[in-house]
Amino acid sequence: VNSTVEAIDSARQEQARQALVIAQKAQEAELAAQEARHQATQTLIIKQALDVCATAAMIADTQHKMVYTNQALEHLMQRMDSALRSDVGGVRAGHLTGIELNRFSQLPSLQATQQLTHTQKTRWTLGEFTLDTSITPIRSPQGDYLGCVVEWIDRTEELAKYAQEMQIAQENARIRQALDASSTSTLILNEQQ
Repeated sequence: VNSTVEAIDSARQEQARQALVIAQKAQEAELAAQEARHQATQTLIIKQALDVCATAAMIADTQHKMVYTNQALEHLMQRMDSALRSDVGGVRAGHLTGIELNRFSQLPSLQATQQLTHTQKTRWTLGEFTLDTSITPIRSPQGDYLGCVVEWIDRTEELAKYAQEMQIAQENARIRQALDASSTSTLILNEQQ
C-alpha cells in the first residue's frame, strides 16, 4: 500500500511539475508573441515613415539589388523616365525593385559600398537632370554589411536658377563698371520718378 501511495504522490508531483513547465512555456510563448507584435509594429512605423518622407530614397541589399523605393523616389524617377531609359540601359521608372545599383555607373560599386564607413556624396548628371546622391552603408551591430541606402536630390531647377542669378549679377556688374568708368554724367531714375 505504501508503494502505491508513493507512486500516486510521485505521479502527482510529476503532473504538477509538468503543469508548471507548461505554464512557464506558455508564458514564454506569450512574451515572445508580444515582442514579435511590438517589433512588427515598429517595423511598420518605420516603413510607413520611409514611404511618405520627402527625401527620395532607395535601399539595396548585400548584392546591391534594390529592395525598396519610397514614394518620393518613384515620383523623381517618373520625371526622369526618358533619361533613365536612354542613359541607364533601358531602366524604367516603374520597375526599379530588383535592378542592381551598378546600372547607375555614377554610384559606387558593390565592393566600394561594402568598404564605406560613412556617407559618400556625389553630384552627377543623368540626361538633363543634375542629381546629388548620398549613399550610406547599413551595418549590423557586429559591423557586417547588410546593404545601403541611397538618397537622391534633384538639383536641376535650383542650379538653373543659380546660373540665371549669376548671369544677371555679372550683367549688372558690367553695367556698373561701365557707368563708373563713363566720363559723362548719368542719372538713373526708378519707376516712380
